[in-house]
Amino acid sequence: MAEPTGGGPSFGEVDDVEPNVEPNGSGERADAATRQRIPDRRTEPGPQVGAPLPRAVPVWLLLGVALGAVVLTLAAVFFAFRAFSPAAPTATVAGASVAAPPVATAVEPAATIAPAATAAPAAQPTSVARDTIQPAAAAAACTTSAGEAQALGQARRWSDAAAKLESTRAQCDVVGPLYDAYLNQARTLADDERGGEAITFFDKALQVKSGTEASNERGLAVAYQDGRAALDRGDWDAAIANLSRVQSANPNYARGNNALNLVNAYLGQGDALVAQSRCAEALSVFQRADVVKPNESAVTQRISSAQQCGRPTLVPAPPPPPIAAPPPPAPVFAAPVEPTVRAYYEALNSKRFGDAYSILSSPARASQSLASFAGRFDTNRGIGVRFIDGVSIQGSSAQLNAHTQTVTQNGTSVATSCSRVAWVLVLEGGQWRRDIRSESNNEFAERC
Repeated sequence: MAEPTGGGPSFGEVDDVEPNVEPNGSGERADAATRQRIPDRRTEPGPQVGAPLPRAVPVWLLLGVALGAVVLTLAAVFFAFRAFSPAAPTATVAGASVAAPPVATAVEPAATIAPAATAAPAAQPTSVARDTIQPAAAAAACTTSAGEAQALGQARRWSDAAAKLESTRAQCDVVGPLYDAYLNQARTLADDERGGEAITFFDKALQVKSGTEASNERGLAVAYQDGRAALDRGDWDAAIANLSRVQSANPNYARGNNALNLVNAYLGQGDALVAQSRCAEALSVFQRADVVKPNESAVTQRISSAQQCGRPTLVPAPPPPPIAAPPPPAPVFAAPVEPTVRAYYEALNSKRFGDAYSILSSPARASQSLASFAGRFDTNRGIGVRFIDGVSIQGSSAQLNAHTQTVTQNGTSVATSCSRVAWVLVLEGGQWRRDIRSESNNEFAERC
């Protein structure tokens, strides 16, 4: 049998060993010899039967390392994507942003998932949702406030609507509604002939927004206020200039009272021209008044008078010289009565009761004290003359109708009423004075 050489055969190879079988029944010795030689080969270099293999790395450790590498790679990709690309949109529910739910990945063993869970950036979408919900709540509050202000405006409670909008002006865009609230409040005051207050609220509207309507209507309120003041002091040219501007822009301004005041200004100017015997000019002024208020009795009377005034008269032949006859008395020309009436009501409107008291005749003042006279007007918030008609002058007495508008206050309620007041005047010292007969049963209610 050939002996092994070098390192010997590899594990599992079969040697070319011929069994030592001898004839004549000597097989036992041959098997023993074979067994004796096989153990000898284990001492030779090479793998040995039954020797332990090198220690292997555990499978769970390999999986953990691999999973950690995957997690780190995904995290690096995620943060790189977030850094170089816009944030993905979040889903919205009922106007508020809501973060999408994370996708769970089942990887075993569970012990390797716990470290990765601590690095999940789930808090950021929650913060974004909360920041989006807060503006949505503020917008809802603004919508509610605007709705309440609109309801107040529909009820014509403009001051309350403006106050509601002012309270949210810092948080909400209320420029348009607040401008409209102040503008409508100013218009209401202008209709009530409360010019100073109307101008104040036109200014507030212009502070909110530079609007053409507020600017133009503020100019009309100033012109009307200046025209009324000029009318009260008898400055006919200034009164006509201001009131004509308002009339051209809005014929129904101050519920039509601007037209009445303009007519009175024309009549005052015409009367002054008649007094100067400038009848043609007076007729032209009266005709302009007739255009503003056609067929008004006070206007038609003056037109007729101016036409008669302008006609030439025949000059009679001189009479024979009288024989010791005294000269006839010179005619007395009384001043127009309208300025006296307007001055009386202007003094009452300005709470100058002493000035109004002085316009009464001597018998009227003797019948009542100044305190008693003033007490009759305690509840008045304002009074003015809308127009004057029915003027009739006969010598030292005169009659007319003063159409007035009065604003009174009882407790918290304010009421506006109109009346036709019958006046009787007498001349005292060359000045018209309101006679005592006009103090009783002389007011008749009428529509404004």
